[in-house]
Amino acid sequence: MDAVLIYKDTKRIASAQATLVKIVEFTQNVYDAFLEIGVDVTLDDLKTLIFSIRNPQTSCEAVIKGFVTNFFLNKAGTPEFNGVPIKRSELGKLIDIPDLAGVVSVISEFDRYETYEDKFNPALLEISDDEVSKTETADSELDAKFTYYTQNDRGAEIATKLFEMCEALNYLQSYLKLNYANQVLDGKLIGIEHHNIFRPKLHFIREQESRFPDYVAN
Repeated sequence: MDAVLIYKDTKRIASAQATLVKIVEFTQNVYDAFLEIGVDVTLDDLKTLIFSIRNPQTSCEAVIKGFVTNFFLNKAGTPEFNGVPIKRSELGKLIDIPDLAGVVSVISEFDRYETYEDKFNPALLEISDDEVSKTETADSELDAKFTYYTQNDRGAEIATKLFEMCEALNYLQSYLKLNYANQVLDGKLIGIEHHNIFRPKLHFIREQESRFPDYVAN
């Protein structure tokens, strides 16, 4: 059977896309702050830094200082003194670390831009000519992420039957002009949920697909 569209979570899609716009702004601010102290960062660098900073037991300043120190150490390469390579640990003591207050201040505000559901995701961002933007496919990827189709014949068959039931229930709800959900639903209708209208329950369909992965519809 062809895949059946269960539902598109338009509110969730809009929320994720709106959060991404804020994350682009945040990422640009952080990127610019690093540029001001002569440090080039990649999106993966920022992901690692933010992951580390999320740890409440980790000092934001210590994380940034460690990253910046390593950046300048790597940039310095392996200098020698009288033909003898200088140890990395000793070289680190010679590096003049710039003022990190600006970077720390900006990056520590990451939780103002993220939400519990939508975090910093470098796969949805790109940097070109020092400008941060969302990728051309970011919006469509978020749209697809929260658009749910059946995954096998069992799911398609169950979803089709549930849609038939929901159509009848929605008609009754409209025709009788009452909150039919409160009177009838309450866990009594298997595989159906109510969000202003009756619709198939995604979790129920996924459960059926998992239990009958090899099912073939007639």
